[in-house]
Amino acid sequence: MKIQWKCVVCEESFKSSNLLYKHIRITHNKTAKEYYDENLKKPNEGKCLNCGNQTKLHNNTIGYLRFCCLKCSTEYKTKNKKIKENVGKYKCKICNKLVNGLGSHIIQFHHITCKEYYDKYLRKPGEGICPVCGKETTFRGIFKGGYLKHCSLLCSNNDIDTLKLKQNTSMKLYGVKNYRNTEKARITLAKHIKEGKISLKRDITQSKAEIEIIEQIKCYYNKEIIHCDRTVLDGFEIDIWLPDIKFGIEYDGYFWHADPKRFKATDVVYDGKTAQEIWDKDKRKDLLAESKGIKLIRIKESDYNNNRIEVLSNLYKYIIQNDYNEV
Repeated sequence: MKIQWKCVVCEESFKSSNLLYKHIRITHNKTAKEYYDENLKKPNEGKCLNCGNQTKLHNNTIGYLRFCCLKCSTEYKTKNKKIKENVGKYKCKICNKLVNGLGSHIIQFHHITCKEYYDKYLRKPGEGICPVCGKETTFRGIFKGGYLKHCSLLCSNNDIDTLKLKQNTSMKLYGVKNYRNTEKARITLAKHIKEGKISLKRDITQSKAEIEIIEQIKCYYNKEIIHCDRTVLDGFEIDIWLPDIKFGIEYDGYFWHADPKRFKATDVVYDGKTAQEIWDKDKRKDLLAESKGIKLIRIKESDYNNNRIEVLSNLYKYIIQNDYNEV
């Protein structure tokens, strides 16, 4: 049994506090209070934190009580609470109190939302209005910069100032407005990937749908599956690549592939590129795949969301059939 009670005078151990107190009284001829005061009492212990009067000894483990009476305990806690309310990190512009949690303070004591508080006391002129389309942007929070600059990713990518900065940088370095879309850039990228100079680990940016499709394929296909391959099509990316059967899957999201149901040919989608330019790029990728004997299919986001089971079933049939033929 673990020994918990020990006499600090003679270092003899006991199994209970009663045996220890009996030992102190008989062997050392002292009361529990005398024993504690001489051996265990801390500086200033035993004085009431509110009025300074002597307090009672609770026991040798806990020591003296912090307060001499219930009245002092209540007064001290009330006083301390008021001090804490006025010593915090953030100053409330409504009541001028310093608080640790400004958001909860605003809601609890002033009955307004953080957005209403920010709009009235912190919002700058013109803030919260998208510079591209003029719509109101999303409020992020008091300590997160207030409002977003743009209302959507589309407007962010089409911000004239941002586009000009990207184009000027590209012109200075490469002599073209958008070097990334040039044939030279794709060939150089493919070369660097093959040489191992560029890593293709993109776990953070993989779409949930692509990951889900891969997990489904793994259930019945045990050969190599590559996610986001750029080595096969001269720098063009294949979302899901099965090299053993020369089969590629492209997941066409609404935005990045400019779904014709949502965009017109002349709409600028991102990086100054129109929907027509994005469609032309996809066609070039399809033709390149065909010339290399690669079967490349496209799964539109709308089709996958509305007919997921049918899409996965068709994939299963094609992969199983071609995998069997390879064998």
